[in-house]
Amino acid sequence: MNELHYGVCVGIDRYPGFPGRNLASAASDAAAFRDWLVSPTGGELPPENVALITVDAAQDFATVDSATPDVDQVLHALKAFNARLRARVDANPDDWPRTRMYIYAAGHGIAISNGEGAVLMADATPKNLDFNVDLSLYANWYWQCGLLREVVVFVDSCREVATGTKPGVVLFKRCPTPARAGTVRLVGYATRYSEMALEPVAADGDPNITRGFFTQALLEGLNGAALDPESGSVTASSLGEYVAQAVAEKTKPPLPTQHAEMRIVAGEEVVFRESFREPTPPTDDTPVAPGPSELGPAAEETMHTATIHFPAGFTGDVVVRDTNEKVFGRWRASDGDWEITLPDDLYEVAAERVAAEFRGKGLFALAGGDVDVTL
Repeated sequence: MNELHYGVCVGIDRYPGFPGRNLASAASDAAAFRDWLVSPTGGELPPENVALITVDAAQDFATVDSATPDVDQVLHALKAFNARLRARVDANPDDWPRTRMYIYAAGHGIAISNGEGAVLMADATPKNLDFNVDLSLYANWYWQCGLLREVVVFVDSCREVATGTKPGVVLFKRCPTPARAGTVRLVGYATRYSEMALEPVAADGDPNITRGFFTQALLEGLNGAALDPESGSVTASSLGEYVAQAVAEKTKPPLPTQHAEMRIVAGEEVVFRESFREPTPPTDDTPVAPGPSELGPAAEETMHTATIHFPAGFTGDVVVRDTNEKVFGRWRASDGDWEITLPDDLYEVAAERVAAEFRGKGLFALAGGDVDVTL
């Protein structure tokens, strides 16, 4: 478990200030990246170290100004994790080399005069593009201040140059001197500066079936497709090479070819996942561990099915997770009852992005048989 890694994932589909220009999969892309971060075969972050900033597709906004996600939500999440990191490293300076911050954002984007690529917040309008977060500037802040060892930013948005916008600012306190030297900064973009990013047409109109081209390639690479040939690990260099090739391949003509870009500044290689290679087969001289027949029969996991019935009027997204916060599946309640097969254990159904009161707090157990769960 990477207890000193933190992540903020932002996904914005709905832009009331841009009628007819909503996106289909930015919010679910952010959720998918969050799932990779907390996966035991992915980023291995504790769930409490990750903030997902999206809104439910059914949520209404009275005005453009009330639309979210907004800048304040992003800053609040980052500041909270910064405070936790600072307290931990101040108390245990030897922990600093193991610290990392992930920031992922998907939505409409622009490039402004003093930055590389900014994601528009949901309350932006054509006449007010200043409601944006340029994550390259925040990556620079971490790099210059030395709060943590590695900062990793992924941005799935366009980078069209927006003339006339104000220069971006970082709404954190300035650092007169770096806390520590040697921070590594990695920023990955869906496209090159001044170019457009593409979003596939969702199959059957369901954005959860597909990902943005960049996020799709990013998750493929992180899950093992971007192995470094020498180490067998997924590194910043191998990931950048894979994502650039995969995005170009996914956007071949008749689509306009999209060119992903990753930039790393300073320090050692960032490793996202240690070696995926199979262990070297034992030689005649290598001690061999006892096989199953010597250890007795292997215990089989008992599986049963839970049929989950949602309250009338609830149409949001939910997850099923166990008592260790491991997520076993995601479902949209508007699709009807959910049948999910799981190992016997205690589970919780939890709503995403909206508050919901479920009967019994959404808890249910599987123990020796199938169950119906009425929330």
